[in-house]
Amino acid sequence: MSDAGPSRGKCLAENGETLVRRWMSHWAQSPSAHWWLRRAIALYVVAVCAIRIHHEGDFAGYLRVGEAVLRGQDPYRAAGALNTWPPFFSLLCVPLALLAEPSAYVARALWFALNFAALWWIGSLIAELVYGRRLSWQPGHGLPLTSPWIFVPLLVSERYVSSNFDHVQINLILFALVLAGLRAQAQGQGVKGGALVAVAAAIKLMPLTFLVYFLWRRCWRAVVSSGVTFVGLSLSPALFWGWYRYWDYVAAWRERVSAGWGVGRLNQSVWAMWDRWLGHGMIPILTPGAHDIPSSDSLWVPVAVGATLAPLLGGFWLRSRKGGAHPGEQFCEWSVIFLATALFSPVTWKAYLAVALLPNALLFATWWQTSRGTPAHRAAVVGLGSSVFTNLLSPGLLGRSLAARLEMAGVPTLLGLVLLAALVWVYPHLKRVKFGSDVTLPGQSPGEVGRDEP
Repeated sequence: MSDAGPSRGKCLAENGETLVRRWMSHWAQSPSAHWWLRRAIALYVVAVCAIRIHHEGDFAGYLRVGEAVLRGQDPYRAAGALNTWPPFFSLLCVPLALLAEPSAYVARALWFALNFAALWWIGSLIAELVYGRRLSWQPGHGLPLTSPWIFVPLLVSERYVSSNFDHVQINLILFALVLAGLRAQAQGQGVKGGALVAVAAAIKLMPLTFLVYFLWRRCWRAVVSSGVTFVGLSLSPALFWGWYRYWDYVAAWRERVSAGWGVGRLNQSVWAMWDRWLGHGMIPILTPGAHDIPSSDSLWVPVAVGATLAPLLGGFWLRSRKGGAHPGEQFCEWSVIFLATALFSPVTWKAYLAVALLPNALLFATWWQTSRGTPAHRAAVVGLGSSVFTNLLSPGLLGRSLAARLEMAGVPTLLGLVLLAALVWVYPHLKRVKFGSDVTLPGQSPGEVGRDEP
Protein backbone atom coordinates (compact mmCIF):
# COMPACT_ATOMS: atom_id res chain seq x y z
CA MET A 1 0.00 0.00 0.00
CA SER A 2 2.80 2.43 0.82
CA ASP A 3 4.14 2.32 -2.75
CA ALA A 4 0.74 2.84 -4.38
CA GLY A 5 0.72 6.63 -3.92
CA PRO A 6 4.19 7.34 -5.38
CA SER A 7 3.66 4.84 -8.21
CA ARG A 8 0.33 6.40 -9.13
CA GLY A 9 1.87 9.88 -9.00
CA LYS A 10 4.76 8.81 -11.20
CA CYS A 11 2.38 7.24 -13.69
CA LEU A 12 0.27 10.40 -13.84
CA ALA A 13 3.38 12.52 -14.38
CA GLU A 14 4.56 10.29 -17.21
CA ASN A 15 1.16 10.26 -18.87
CA GLY A 16 0.89 14.01 -18.50
CA GLU A 17 4.29 14.57 -20.09
CA THR A 18 3.39 12.22 -22.96
CA LEU A 19 0.24 14.23 -23.59
CA VAL A 20 2.20 17.50 -23.54
CA ARG A 21 4.68 16.13 -26.08
CA ARG A 22 1.89 14.94 -28.39
CA TRP A 23 0.14 18.29 -28.09
CA MET A 24 3.33 20.16 -28.95
CA SER A 25 3.99 17.90 -31.94
CA HIS A 26 0.47 18.61 -33.17
CA TRP A 27 0.95 22.34 -32.51
CA ALA A 28 4.19 22.39 -34.51
CA GLN A 29 2.45 20.92 -37.54
CA SER A 30 -0.85 22.80 -37.24
CA PRO A 31 -1.27 25.75 -39.67
CA SER A 32 -4.17 27.09 -37.63
CA ALA A 33 -2.07 27.12 -34.42
CA HIS A 34 0.61 29.14 -36.15
CA TRP A 35 -2.02 31.46 -37.66
CA TRP A 36 -3.56 32.28 -34.28
CA LEU A 37 -0.20 32.66 -32.53
CA ARG A 38 1.09 35.08 -35.17
CA ARG A 39 -1.91 37.28 -34.53
CA ALA A 40 -1.52 36.99 -30.76
CA ILE A 41 2.12 38.06 -31.06
CA ALA A 42 1.19 40.99 -33.32
CA LEU A 43 -1.49 42.04 -30.81
CA TYR A 44 1.06 41.81 -27.97
CA VAL A 45 3.51 44.07 -29.84
CA VAL A 46 0.80 46.62 -30.63
CA ALA A 47 -0.49 46.56 -27.03
CA VAL A 48 2.98 47.01 -25.53
CA CYS A 49 3.73 49.96 -27.79
CA ALA A 50 0.32 51.57 -27.27
CA ILE A 51 0.37 51.25 -23.48
CA ARG A 52 4.03 51.66 -22.62
CA ILE A 53 4.80 54.51 -24.99
CA HIS A 54 3.26 56.79 -22.33
CA HIS A 55 5.63 55.43 -19.67
CA GLU A 56 8.96 57.23 -19.33
CA GLY A 57 10.82 54.57 -17.36
CA ASP A 58 14.61 54.47 -17.52
CA PHE A 59 14.42 56.03 -20.96
CA ALA A 60 13.64 59.37 -19.31
CA GLY A 61 17.05 59.13 -17.65
CA TYR A 62 18.71 58.43 -21.00
CA LEU A 63 17.09 61.55 -22.45
CA ARG A 64 18.09 63.75 -19.51
CA VAL A 65 21.69 62.60 -19.79
CA GLY A 66 21.71 63.27 -23.53
CA GLU A 67 20.22 66.72 -23.02
CA ALA A 68 22.85 67.54 -20.38
CA VAL A 69 25.66 66.57 -22.77
CA LEU A 70 24.12 68.69 -25.56
CA ARG A 71 24.01 71.71 -23.24
CA GLY A 72 27.59 71.21 -22.14
CA GLN A 73 26.51 70.34 -18.59
CA ASP A 74 27.85 67.66 -16.27
CA PRO A 75 25.94 64.49 -17.27
CA TYR A 76 26.17 63.11 -13.72
CA ARG A 77 25.68 66.06 -11.41
CA ALA A 78 23.23 67.93 -13.68
CA ALA A 79 21.17 64.81 -14.31
CA GLY A 80 20.75 64.14 -10.60
CA ALA A 81 20.97 60.59 -9.28
CA LEU A 82 19.58 59.04 -12.48
CA ASN A 83 22.88 58.57 -14.29
CA THR A 84 24.66 55.43 -13.13
CA TRP A 85 25.93 54.58 -16.62
CA PRO A 86 29.54 54.83 -17.85
CA PRO A 87 30.67 57.97 -19.74
CA PHE A 88 30.58 56.15 -23.09
CA PHE A 89 26.86 55.50 -22.70
CA SER A 90 26.34 59.14 -21.76
CA LEU A 91 27.53 60.10 -25.25
CA LEU A 92 25.29 57.47 -26.84
CA CYS A 93 22.34 59.20 -25.18
CA VAL A 94 22.90 62.31 -27.33
CA PRO A 95 21.21 60.89 -30.48
CA LEU A 96 18.26 59.82 -28.32
CA ALA A 97 17.91 63.35 -26.95
CA LEU A 98 18.00 64.75 -30.49
CA LEU A 99 15.27 62.34 -31.57
CA ALA A 100 13.17 63.46 -28.60
CA GLU A 101 13.36 67.16 -29.48
CA PRO A 102 10.19 67.08 -31.66
CA SER A 103 8.48 64.72 -29.20
CA ALA A 104 9.59 62.19 -26.61
CA TYR A 105 6.97 59.86 -28.08
CA VAL A 106 8.92 59.71 -31.33
CA ALA A 107 12.09 58.69 -29.49
CA ARG A 108 10.27 56.09 -27.38
CA ALA A 109 8.53 54.63 -30.43
CA LEU A 110 11.89 54.18 -32.18
CA TRP A 111 13.32 52.75 -28.96
CA PHE A 112 10.55 50.14 -28.78
CA ALA A 113 11.15 49.26 -32.42
CA LEU A 114 14.86 48.83 -31.71
CA ASN A 115 14.15 46.62 -28.70
CA PHE A 116 11.73 44.40 -30.61
CA ALA A 117 14.35 44.12 -33.35
CA ALA A 118 16.89 43.10 -30.69
CA LEU A 119 14.44 40.49 -29.35
CA TRP A 120 14.02 39.08 -32.86
CA TRP A 121 17.81 39.03 -33.22
CA ILE A 122 18.10 37.10 -29.96
CA GLY A 123 15.48 34.62 -31.15
CA SER A 124 17.30 34.25 -34.48
CA LEU A 125 20.59 33.53 -32.73
CA ILE A 126 18.95 30.94 -30.46
CA ALA A 127 17.21 29.27 -33.43
CA GLU A 128 20.53 29.08 -35.27
CA LEU A 129 22.64 27.95 -32.33
CA VAL A 130 20.26 25.43 -30.77
CA TYR A 131 18.40 24.11 -33.82
CA GLY A 132 20.61 25.07 -36.77
CA ARG A 133 17.87 27.04 -38.52
CA ARG A 134 17.11 30.66 -39.15
CA LEU A 135 14.11 32.19 -37.41
CA SER A 136 11.09 32.87 -39.59
CA TRP A 137 7.71 34.51 -39.20
CA GLN A 138 5.81 31.87 -41.14
CA PRO A 139 6.20 28.06 -41.30
CA GLY A 140 7.98 26.57 -44.28
CA HIS A 141 10.83 29.07 -44.38
CA GLY A 142 12.97 28.16 -41.39
CA LEU A 143 11.99 27.66 -37.75
CA PRO A 144 8.88 29.76 -37.12
CA LEU A 145 8.68 32.02 -34.10
CA THR A 146 5.36 30.35 -33.32
CA SER A 147 6.88 26.85 -33.06
CA PRO A 148 7.03 25.34 -29.55
CA TRP A 149 10.85 25.29 -29.59
CA ILE A 150 11.05 29.07 -29.74
CA PHE A 151 7.69 30.19 -28.40
CA VAL A 152 7.73 28.14 -25.18
CA PRO A 153 11.15 29.45 -23.97
CA LEU A 154 9.91 32.97 -24.79
CA LEU A 155 6.71 32.33 -22.87
CA VAL A 156 8.41 31.02 -19.71
CA SER A 157 10.82 34.00 -19.85
CA GLU A 158 8.02 36.46 -20.58
CA ARG A 159 7.94 38.20 -17.20
CA TYR A 160 11.59 39.17 -17.48
CA VAL A 161 11.46 40.03 -21.18
CA SER A 162 8.35 42.19 -20.80
CA SER A 163 9.91 44.04 -17.88
CA ASN A 164 12.32 45.64 -20.37
CA PHE A 165 9.36 47.16 -22.21
CA ASP A 166 7.56 48.03 -18.99
CA HIS A 167 10.54 50.06 -17.77
CA VAL A 168 11.84 51.11 -21.21
CA GLN A 169 15.35 49.72 -20.66
CA ILE A 170 18.35 48.74 -22.80
CA ASN A 171 19.01 45.19 -21.62
CA LEU A 172 17.62 43.35 -24.65
CA ILE A 173 19.97 45.29 -26.93
CA LEU A 174 22.96 44.40 -24.74
CA PHE A 175 21.85 40.75 -24.56
CA ALA A 176 21.69 40.60 -28.36
CA LEU A 177 25.15 42.17 -28.75
CA VAL A 178 26.78 39.75 -26.30
CA LEU A 179 25.04 36.68 -27.72
CA ALA A 180 26.04 37.70 -31.25
CA GLY A 181 29.62 38.13 -30.04
CA LEU A 182 29.63 34.69 -28.45
CA ARG A 183 28.24 33.15 -31.62
CA ALA A 184 30.94 34.87 -33.69
CA GLN A 185 33.68 33.69 -31.34
CA ALA A 186 32.35 30.12 -31.42
CA GLN A 187 32.48 30.24 -35.22
CA GLY A 188 36.16 31.19 -35.20
CA GLN A 189 35.65 34.96 -35.52
CA GLY A 190 37.36 35.86 -32.27
CA VAL A 191 38.13 39.46 -33.20
CA LYS A 192 34.54 40.24 -34.18
CA GLY A 193 33.13 38.33 -31.21
CA GLY A 194 35.34 40.04 -28.67
CA ALA A 195 34.54 43.46 -30.13
CA LEU A 196 30.77 42.91 -29.92
CA VAL A 197 30.98 41.81 -26.29
CA ALA A 198 33.18 44.81 -25.51
CA VAL A 199 30.69 47.25 -27.03
CA ALA A 200 28.03 45.94 -24.65
CA ALA A 201 30.47 46.10 -21.71
CA ALA A 202 31.36 49.72 -22.47
CA ILE A 203 27.65 50.60 -22.26
CA LYS A 204 26.99 48.60 -19.07
CA LEU A 205 29.80 46.86 -17.20
CA MET A 206 28.05 43.55 -16.51
CA PRO A 207 29.23 41.83 -19.76
CA LEU A 208 32.83 42.22 -18.55
CA THR A 209 32.43 38.76 -17.02
CA PHE A 210 32.66 37.36 -20.55
CA LEU A 211 36.16 38.80 -20.91
CA VAL A 212 37.07 36.58 -17.95
CA TYR A 213 35.33 33.70 -19.75
CA PHE A 214 37.46 34.28 -22.87
CA LEU A 215 40.56 34.17 -20.68
CA TRP A 216 39.41 30.96 -19.01
CA ARG A 217 38.76 29.26 -22.35
CA ARG A 218 41.99 30.71 -23.80
CA CYS A 219 40.24 32.45 -26.68
CA TRP A 220 43.19 34.78 -27.14
CA ARG A 221 41.93 36.71 -30.15
CA ALA A 222 38.68 37.43 -28.38
CA VAL A 223 40.61 38.44 -25.24
CA VAL A 224 42.77 40.95 -27.12
CA SER A 225 39.91 42.26 -29.24
CA SER A 226 37.53 42.70 -26.32
CA GLY A 227 40.19 44.30 -24.14
CA VAL A 228 41.33 46.79 -26.77
CA THR A 229 37.79 47.64 -27.85
CA PHE A 230 36.55 48.09 -24.28
CA VAL A 231 39.44 50.36 -23.30
CA GLY A 232 39.15 52.33 -26.53
CA LEU A 233 35.41 52.90 -26.21
CA SER A 234 35.65 53.67 -22.49
CA LEU A 235 38.29 56.35 -23.13
CA SER A 236 36.69 57.72 -26.30
CA PRO A 237 34.55 60.35 -24.47
CA ALA A 238 37.83 62.14 -23.64
CA LEU A 239 38.04 63.11 -27.32
CA PHE A 240 34.78 65.01 -26.85
CA TRP A 241 35.21 66.40 -23.34
CA GLY A 242 38.97 66.56 -22.92
CA TRP A 243 40.95 64.60 -20.37
CA TYR A 244 40.27 66.84 -17.38
CA ARG A 245 36.49 66.81 -17.72
CA TYR A 246 36.50 63.14 -18.66
CA TRP A 247 38.25 62.05 -15.46
CA ASP A 248 36.05 64.39 -13.43
CA TYR A 249 32.98 62.69 -14.92
CA VAL A 250 34.48 59.26 -14.25
CA ALA A 251 34.87 60.25 -10.60
CA ALA A 252 31.26 61.48 -10.51
CA TRP A 253 30.07 58.23 -12.11
CA ARG A 254 31.93 56.14 -9.55
CA GLU A 255 30.41 58.24 -6.79
CA ARG A 256 26.91 57.59 -8.15
CA VAL A 257 27.54 53.85 -8.41
CA SER A 258 29.07 53.62 -4.92
CA ALA A 259 25.87 55.12 -3.49
CA GLY A 260 24.17 51.84 -4.43
CA TRP A 261 20.60 51.03 -5.41
CA GLY A 262 19.21 49.94 -2.06
CA VAL A 263 17.83 46.50 -1.19
CA GLY A 264 14.10 47.05 -1.62
CA ARG A 265 11.82 44.37 -3.00
CA LEU A 266 12.44 45.28 -6.66
CA ASN A 267 16.14 44.47 -6.29
CA GLN A 268 16.31 40.71 -6.78
CA SER A 269 20.07 40.27 -6.54
CA VAL A 270 21.52 37.66 -4.20
CA TRP A 271 23.18 40.54 -2.33
CA ALA A 272 19.87 42.30 -1.74
CA MET A 273 18.12 39.08 -0.69
CA TRP A 274 20.70 38.28 1.98
CA ASP A 275 20.82 41.93 3.10
CA ARG A 276 17.08 41.91 3.71
CA TRP A 277 17.30 38.62 5.61
CA LEU A 278 20.51 39.02 7.59
CA GLY A 279 21.30 42.73 7.49
CA HIS A 280 17.82 44.03 8.28
CA GLY A 281 16.44 40.89 9.92
CA MET A 282 13.34 40.84 7.74
CA ILE A 283 11.34 37.63 8.00
CA PRO A 284 10.47 36.15 4.59
CA ILE A 285 6.79 36.30 3.62
CA LEU A 286 5.85 38.07 6.86
CA THR A 287 7.53 41.32 5.80
CA PRO A 288 5.39 43.43 3.44
CA GLY A 289 6.93 44.76 0.25
CA ALA A 290 8.87 48.00 0.59
CA HIS A 291 11.06 50.23 -1.55
CA ASP A 292 14.03 52.48 -0.76
CA ILE A 293 15.61 50.24 1.86
CA PRO A 294 19.27 51.22 2.29
CA SER A 295 22.03 48.66 2.47
CA SER A 296 22.73 47.51 6.03
CA ASP A 297 26.50 47.15 5.42
CA SER A 298 26.37 43.99 7.53
CA LEU A 299 29.52 41.84 7.35
CA TRP A 300 27.35 38.74 7.25
CA VAL A 301 25.96 39.65 3.84
CA PRO A 302 29.16 39.10 1.79
CA VAL A 303 29.76 35.90 3.78
CA ALA A 304 26.31 34.61 2.84
CA VAL A 305 26.74 35.67 -0.80
CA GLY A 306 30.08 33.86 -0.93
CA ALA A 307 28.55 30.76 0.62
CA THR A 308 25.82 30.86 -2.04
CA LEU A 309 28.20 31.39 -4.96
CA ALA A 310 30.97 28.99 -3.90
CA PRO A 311 29.13 25.66 -4.39
CA LEU A 312 27.62 26.81 -7.68
CA LEU A 313 30.91 28.11 -9.02
CA GLY A 314 32.87 25.16 -7.66
CA GLY A 315 30.43 22.62 -9.06
CA PHE A 316 30.41 24.33 -12.43
CA TRP A 317 34.22 24.45 -12.58
CA LEU A 318 34.56 20.77 -11.66
CA ARG A 319 32.02 19.73 -14.29
CA SER A 320 33.20 22.04 -17.07
CA ARG A 321 37.01 22.16 -16.77
CA LYS A 322 37.42 19.29 -19.26
CA GLY A 323 34.45 20.24 -21.41
CA GLY A 324 33.57 23.08 -23.76
CA ALA A 325 34.02 21.32 -27.10
CA HIS A 326 30.41 20.20 -27.54
CA PRO A 327 27.96 22.93 -28.69
CA GLY A 328 25.60 22.17 -25.83
CA GLU A 329 28.40 22.64 -23.32
CA GLN A 330 29.26 26.01 -24.85
CA PHE A 331 25.64 27.17 -24.69
CA CYS A 332 25.46 26.00 -21.08
CA GLU A 333 28.63 27.92 -20.18
CA TRP A 334 27.22 31.08 -21.73
CA SER A 335 23.92 30.54 -19.91
CA VAL A 336 25.65 30.10 -16.56
CA ILE A 337 27.66 33.30 -17.00
CA PHE A 338 24.68 35.32 -18.19
CA LEU A 339 22.53 34.18 -15.27
CA ALA A 340 25.20 34.30 -12.56
CA THR A 341 26.27 37.80 -13.64
CA ALA A 342 22.69 39.03 -13.38
CA LEU A 343 21.93 37.36 -10.04
CA PHE A 344 25.18 38.18 -8.24
CA SER A 345 25.53 41.81 -9.32
CA PRO A 346 24.80 44.50 -6.67
CA VAL A 347 21.49 45.25 -8.35
CA THR A 348 19.21 42.87 -10.25
CA TRP A 349 16.06 44.37 -11.65
CA LYS A 350 13.73 41.81 -13.20
CA ALA A 351 14.57 43.19 -16.64
CA TYR A 352 18.17 42.03 -16.20
CA LEU A 353 16.97 38.44 -16.00
CA ALA A 354 15.73 38.47 -19.59
CA VAL A 355 18.98 36.58 -20.23
CA ALA A 356 17.13 33.54 -18.81
CA LEU A 357 15.76 33.14 -22.33
CA LEU A 358 18.97 31.39 -23.43
CA PRO A 359 19.08 28.79 -20.60
CA ASN A 360 15.35 28.20 -20.97
CA ALA A 361 15.81 27.49 -24.69
CA LEU A 362 18.74 25.19 -23.92
CA LEU A 363 16.81 23.27 -21.26
CA PHE A 364 13.70 23.02 -23.43
CA ALA A 365 15.73 21.48 -26.26
CA THR A 366 17.27 19.10 -23.71
CA TRP A 367 13.88 18.16 -22.26
CA TRP A 368 12.48 17.47 -25.72
CA GLN A 369 15.31 15.14 -26.77
CA THR A 370 16.00 13.18 -23.60
CA SER A 371 14.16 10.26 -22.05
CA ARG A 372 12.29 10.48 -18.77
CA GLY A 373 14.34 9.48 -15.77
CA THR A 374 17.72 10.49 -17.22
CA PRO A 375 19.76 13.12 -15.33
CA ALA A 376 19.59 15.57 -18.25
CA HIS A 377 15.81 15.24 -18.42
CA ARG A 378 15.40 15.75 -14.68
CA ALA A 379 17.65 18.81 -14.69
CA ALA A 380 15.70 20.29 -17.60
CA VAL A 381 12.38 19.74 -15.82
CA VAL A 382 13.68 21.39 -12.63
CA GLY A 383 15.12 24.38 -14.49
CA LEU A 384 12.08 24.93 -16.69
CA GLY A 385 9.80 24.41 -13.70
CA SER A 386 11.54 27.23 -11.83
CA SER A 387 11.00 29.56 -14.81
CA VAL A 388 7.34 28.59 -15.11
CA PHE A 389 6.81 29.22 -11.40
CA THR A 390 8.44 32.66 -11.74
CA ASN A 391 5.68 33.71 -14.13
CA LEU A 392 3.08 32.64 -11.57
CA LEU A 393 4.39 35.27 -9.12
CA SER A 394 2.75 38.06 -11.10
CA PRO A 395 0.66 40.56 -9.10
CA GLY A 396 -2.11 39.98 -11.61
CA LEU A 397 -2.37 36.36 -10.47
CA LEU A 398 -1.51 36.55 -6.78
CA GLY A 399 -2.58 40.06 -5.89
CA ARG A 400 -0.27 43.00 -5.34
CA SER A 401 0.25 42.44 -1.61
CA LEU A 402 1.21 38.75 -1.76
CA ALA A 403 3.38 39.25 -4.86
CA ALA A 404 5.23 42.07 -3.07
CA ARG A 405 5.81 39.86 -0.01
CA LEU A 406 7.22 37.08 -2.20
CA GLU A 407 9.54 39.54 -3.92
CA MET A 408 10.57 40.88 -0.52
CA ALA A 409 11.34 37.29 0.50
CA GLY A 410 13.58 36.88 -2.56
CA VAL A 411 11.49 34.11 -4.13
CA PRO A 412 12.35 35.21 -7.71
CA THR A 413 16.01 35.21 -6.68
CA LEU A 414 15.73 31.70 -5.25
CA LEU A 415 14.03 30.47 -8.43
CA GLY A 416 16.85 32.03 -10.44
CA LEU A 417 19.34 30.13 -8.31
CA VAL A 418 17.40 26.92 -8.96
CA LEU A 419 17.68 27.58 -12.70
CA LEU A 420 21.40 28.19 -12.27
CA ALA A 421 21.82 24.96 -10.30
CA ALA A 422 19.92 23.07 -13.02
CA LEU A 423 22.44 24.33 -15.59
CA VAL A 424 25.34 23.12 -13.44
CA TRP A 425 23.56 19.78 -13.04
CA VAL A 426 22.84 19.26 -16.74
CA TYR A 427 26.27 20.28 -18.05
CA PRO A 428 28.08 16.89 -18.18
CA HIS A 429 25.05 15.23 -19.76
CA LEU A 430 24.75 17.59 -22.73
CA LYS A 431 27.20 15.57 -24.83
CA ARG A 432 24.37 13.12 -25.43
CA VAL A 433 22.00 15.86 -26.61
CA LYS A 434 21.95 17.01 -30.22
CA PHE A 435 22.21 20.67 -31.15
CA GLY A 436 22.31 22.50 -34.45
CA SER A 437 21.24 20.85 -37.70
CA ASP A 438 21.30 17.34 -36.16
CA VAL A 439 18.19 18.04 -34.08
CA THR A 440 15.10 16.14 -35.18
CA LEU A 441 11.80 18.00 -34.97
CA PRO A 442 8.32 16.66 -35.75
CA GLY A 443 7.70 16.41 -39.47
CA GLN A 444 11.39 16.76 -40.37
CA SER A 445 14.35 14.43 -40.54
CA PRO A 446 17.71 15.54 -39.07
CA GLY A 447 19.06 16.26 -42.51
CA GLU A 448 16.23 18.67 -43.27
CA VAL A 449 16.75 20.82 -40.22
CA GLY A 450 18.91 23.79 -40.98
CA ARG A 451 18.05 23.83 -44.68
CA ASP A 452 15.45 26.41 -45.65
CA GLU A 453 12.71 25.20 -47.91
CA PRO A 454 12.30 26.95 -51.26
